[in-house]
Amino acid sequence: MESQALLLPTVLSLMTAAAVAFLLTLLVRNVACDRGWMDLPDGRRKVQKTAVPRLSGVAVFEAFALTCAPLVALERIGAIAGLAGELL
Repeated sequence: MESQALLLPTVLSLMTAAAVAFLLTLLVRNVACDRGWMDLPDGRRKVQKTAVPRLSGVAVFEAFALTCAPLVALERIGAIAGLAGELL
């Protein structure tokens, strides 16, 4: 039963990270397209057929950071352990 209570923050963080990554990817893609920060196919090394925005990794990293920061803060103050105790 305790493992299920400890699983809740993990599941919530995964769902939050997925939603934030989806939204940030759209935002970063639009910014990259507007500013011309595109990776253009060169016919030799690159295999894509059309231009691709370059900053997609930034959105994924930001989603990870924005999701982990509150979890680390909650862990340091003991709120996650308290949550697990309340659910049992």
